[in-house]
Amino acid sequence: VISGGENSYLMGGNVGIGTTSSSSILHLKSDTSTITLESSDTSLGPDQVWASLDFKQNDSSQTPVGSVANISAIAKAGNTNFGNLLFQTKSRPADTYNDTLFLSSSGNVGINQVSPSEKLHVVGDALITGDSHADAFKPAATGEPIKFKNFGSTEVARITDGGNLLIGGTTLTNPQSWGKNLQIINSGSNGASLSIKDSNNEYNLATYNGNFLISDGIEERLIISGIAANAGQLQLPAYGSGSFTGTETYFLAVT
Repeated sequence: VISGGENSYLMGGNVGIGTTSSSSILHLKSDTSTITLESSDTSLGPDQVWASLDFKQNDSSQTPVGSVANISAIAKAGNTNFGNLLFQTKSRPADTYNDTLFLSSSGNVGINQVSPSEKLHVVGDALITGDSHADAFKPAATGEPIKFKNFGSTEVARITDGGNLLIGGTTLTNPQSWGKNLQIINSGSNGASLSIKDSNNEYNLATYNGNFLISDGIEERLIISGIAANAGQLQLPAYGSGSFTGTETYFLAVT
């Protein structure tokens, strides 16, 4: 049935424009197949929606009933730009829209953010299962650290705004004035260590039982005592034969 013009057809409830074999409720066929949504409002206000597509459902066993998703063209920033797209969705059982995705006229993309300040602005956690490439990393706000967390969201390391690296802690203690600091913190009693390793050797700088150790693998090569009775004592443990005679435990002991 022709319902208006030689290119519009109504077939069993489907509408075809440019086709006589409509396969859906609305079927458009042309070289460009462009749909235009035009607002007649000549004085748009801030945050005004001037065109939209609304998605509704009528299954009463699922809530909410009615509008469940929406794509809107919206004016932003005091009428200085209008080419913004806002994608909104509703989650069960709430009956209010979530601002899920925002595409700004400047090319910024916001996820749960309608005023994205970067090319991709995400409010909430992000999961990337492939490689992530970046020229630089920076915190979300001025003065904040860059944080590293495990899968359980427990912080394991951070780089402070001043460039100090903290592993196992969140506050730099006793910072040294001569440059940047690397601080390894263990809140337990087993101490902390820094391992330096190549294909043949492994060396460790560690704290244990109140002492500072330098070891070759598991062998202790130098001990600086931090225990009150021997504080500051330098000890070289004797392993194997040595050039010193006697029954002393250490080659060198300074008190």
